[in-house]
Amino acid sequence: MTAIAASPPPSSIFVSPQKDLAFALNVPEDDDASSSDLFFSLAFPVHSSWVAVGLGSSTMGGNPLVLMAYPSKSGDNVTISARRSYGQSEPVYDPKIDVQALPGTGLFNDTTFIFNGVCGNCRSWSHGGGIDISSSAQQMI
Repeated sequence: MTAIAASPPPSSIFVSPQKDLAFALNVPEDDDASSSDLFFSLAFPVHSSWVAVGLGSSTMGGNPLVLMAYPSKSGDNVTISARRSYGQSEPVYDPKIDVQALPGTGLFNDTTFIFNGVCGNCRSWSHGGGIDISSSAQQMI
């Protein structure tokens, strides 16, 4: 009998050309097709004031979900803020998006902040917008 390997869950990794931002996104395997969770990891250097990744659109006018990260007040951890952009305006905090930190979040080697998290209600959102988890070419900023 030959074992058949299960296909891995959909995932994507991005590293900026300057190598100062890395973002990984993973769709959890589950039996509940209605799940709205996405797992992600965001890494950036300590000298950054803030970094952000937009999901679901290649422009701010496309109403993306924006995951904005910045050093915590103490400087030894990461603060994450889930925001929405409505047209060509500054993204605003969205309390309907539930982001939780996972183990491995924090400051590493005094050089890099890493935020590992799970984002609830992150596959679709009000006023149009969402992520098609079956797409191999999802738009992002």
